[in-house]
Amino acid sequence: MKRFVFCLCLVLVVLSGCARTFSSDNSALFLEIELTFDGAINLNESIILIPFSVLGSSIEPGPGDVSAGGDGNFFIFPAKDMNDEELGKINKTVNDFYADYFSTWTSFLYIQGNKVDFINSQTTSFNPTVTTNFTYQETINFEYNLSVVNNKLTLRIDINQLKYQEGDTLFYSIYVFEKDANSESGFYKDSILLTDSFDLVKNNRDVDGTSADDAVADGYDIKSWVLRLF
Repeated sequence: MKRFVFCLCLVLVVLSGCARTFSSDNSALFLEIELTFDGAINLNESIILIPFSVLGSSIEPGPGDVSAGGDGNFFIFPAKDMNDEELGKINKTVNDFYADYFSTWTSFLYIQGNKVDFINSQTTSFNPTVTTNFTYQETINFEYNLSVVNNKLTLRIDINQLKYQEGDTLFYSIYVFEKDANSESGFYKDSILLTDSFDLVKNNRDVDGTSADDAVADGYDIKSWVLRLF
């Protein structure tokens, strides 16, 4: 898919519910991530993955790798249950995922169902020598506000929860997977096809988008993404 940047008028985002209650800290800065898809989202059947990096380099898998072989590539995630049978069908081991992909991630958000999990490497990246998928664990008592209305997902998080502070630069990517029926693994559907960046400066707002991909089912096809710090 072809990437382009466009401007949008400021819209009022109305959140329909929350999964956690934010702590009352008037000095907190919140990152808002708004994703718009080409059709209605069903988080019971999909996984949205947002990896972050402090390395300032490309987050893998990149466009040439994640889409190799076409729609439906099997993918596992640190700290998440995986389907050993599906893993056995592809030419990769658990360590291959860590060495090739996760070693370029510092942390990531795993959005599935009505829950958002944050998994942190506790250093600059996940260890490329890892051979078991449960070396890392989800962050306990992770606070967030998640809303899904039709084709739009909105997520708000205190940047301290993500181990960032004002003035940092956030390097990130966004992937969408169809959830495996028997595990917390997934099958690749779409991504923003780049490592994007966002300066964590109060009132900063960035709008990006991609062209529609007719080969991707509407509810998995990322149309635009907006990041805002307030």
